[in-house]
Amino acid sequence: MDAGNRKGFAEKGRQEYRNCLRFPLSLQAKCHYKVGEPVERCRIVDISSEGLGLELDTPVKMQTGQLVFLDIDVATQKKPVSAITKLAWVRSQEDGFTTQRVGSYLLYVDPGGKEQLMEHAYAGLLLDISKSDMNSPG
Repeated sequence: MDAGNRKGFAEKGRQEYRNCLRFPLSLQAKCHYKVGEPVERCRIVDISSEGLGLELDTPVKMQTGQLVFLDIDVATQKKPVSAITKLAWVRSQEDGFTTQRVGSYLLYVDPGGKEQLMEHAYAGLLLDISKSDMNSPG
């Protein structure tokens, strides 16, 4: 079960059409979703070879096909990773909160930026694996 399902997002009747594995992330980012509108904060919640999963806690109007510019904060880097994505889908929670879950295609990412994001995802997975090994009987 992915993070979106655990947080109340409806996935009823939705089929998975992904060709790529997704790796969980938890990174803060600035989301430039519309020219002339204020920048919003969002979270990068997963990454694949073709896209990013985002969560926004604001009721901004996001729609499929929209281009979004991101400045992603990677803790190990001084400078944020810039990326341009195209929204593939947008979903809101059914429980009345304003959190939106967004799936997007990566159109552009800074040179070396994708590698930085993937390294961060891999490090998180290794940490999770090492924690589960320490908690397992034996």
